[in-house]
Amino acid sequence: MKTKAGRDPQEDLAMVRAIRDAVGDRLELRIDPNMGYSPEVCLQLARDLEPFHLQYFEQPMQQELLAESARIRKQTKTPLAMNESVTTLARVREILAIDAAAFLLPDTYQCGGIRVVRQIADLAASAGVPCVFHCAHDFGIKTAAMLHVCAATKNFSLASDCTYYGLVEDILVTPHPIVRGRMPVPHRPGLGVDVDMEKIRKYRTGSSHRD
Repeated sequence: MKTKAGRDPQEDLAMVRAIRDAVGDRLELRIDPNMGYSPEVCLQLARDLEPFHLQYFEQPMQQELLAESARIRKQTKTPLAMNESVTTLARVREILAIDAAAFLLPDTYQCGGIRVVRQIADLAASAGVPCVFHCAHDFGIKTAAMLHVCAATKNFSLASDCTYYGLVEDILVTPHPIVRGRMPVPHRPGLGVDVDMEKIRKYRTGSSHRD
């Protein structure tokens, strides 16, 4: 389970405590402040979160604060992860060189496509840092790309981000099935999905479009 955070550290702490009170350790828990905190607040919150055993604390600070993340990692047991900081191979090398993150969350839209995401995952693997494929509230085409990359890349060894279950409808002819929390990898050529052009026409927006 992953939940958003970042408005107030005490609110985040209370949320995590409530989740643990409700379900104990029966699920892995991740929270994502989306760069909402200063290094000082991040450190204190990471320490306060230690008893609740997060799988990771995702991008709590601004993306350029790599050295601060490396410093904080040495002062807390709560694992720090990076998403917004993961943009290029050069940036990932910086992160790995100073041990600034326990997990990396690359995504196609910020890294430059499928090929670079796989290269980042392989580079992270060489440093022993697992990857999680980041989700950006994706439709079926991007979700298909995620499924293929994760299936073909050993370093995507944890559950990926996914909000696909929350879609009311997709733009694919046949949406991806979800069975007991898992999604099968398409086996047809390419990404293995077909776009429903009628749905594209139905859901497109903008005054310049005409049916």
